[in-house]
Amino acid sequence: MVKQEALEDKWHNKHGKFFDLSTVRNLYRITIVNEKLIYKGFPLTTKESGRFKFIQDKNGDLFGVESSDDPDGIKHSSILGWDWPISAGTICATDGIVQMLSGSSGHFRPSVEHLKYTENYLRLNGVLVIQVVPFWGSENKSLRVKRDVISFRKKYMK
Repeated sequence: MVKQEALEDKWHNKHGKFFDLSTVRNLYRITIVNEKLIYKGFPLTTKESGRFKFIQDKNGDLFGVESSDDPDGIKHSSILGWDWPISAGTICATDGIVQMLSGSSGHFRPSVEHLKYTENYLRLNGVLVIQVVPFWGSENKSLRVKRDVISFRKKYMK
């Protein structure tokens, strides 16, 4: 199920519209307060019907958007604009506790190591992470879009 969603996301990234939301990315910021993920002022609780997309920038800051509330097609890359992420995927959370952290990003295809960075960041900040689903694996490093950032920007960031 999750893999199919990521593959569909990859397909839409090839044919979809990207928005550069980097100037307003603070609206999508996820913070950690009292060992819980906080989104838009409240402990993050994702909807059962959708997955919450997250992306972590090179400074370690987390951003996200609820996929099911995504009629305009906001993608992982839209939130960071021209910046490149450390990791991206989906989170399922209840009351700020991470039930599942997944590397399910068909666009960025984060390796196990990249997802591990996000997991460690959360745990070091006291956030309980119950399950981690690496998704792409280390063998997919060569498949990551970052291998050619310039062509990525030309292709997707218009």
